[in-house]
Amino acid sequence: MIFRQSWYDPRLNYSGTDWAKKSPQITLHYSLIDRIWVPDSFFRNAKEGKRSDITVPNRLIRIHLDGKVLYSQRFVLINQLKISNISFLIDFYLNLTVK
Repeated sequence: MIFRQSWYDPRLNYSGTDWAKKSPQITLHYSLIDRIWVPDSFFRNAKEGKRSDITVPNRLIRIHLDGKVLYSQRFVLINQLKISNISFLIDFYLNLTVK
């Protein structure tokens, strides 16, 4: 699953600098991601989860000139589903009577 979040951080606003003329957005190297604030998100029904890091961490942070931050990362999750009183299609066919 690819999980994306976005938020505004006024401390990262660079609209009044020379960088704004060069680039409307900055993509950070994955080694710099730990230097900025990121929300502490969680998945409520997750039993197990891990970040997908194949050869390098599979994360992206893009900072827009107005301070908007886009954070994207790949996860592998195993979720616990609570199922109650749900009839599946096979249950419908098993309860049919032949006339």
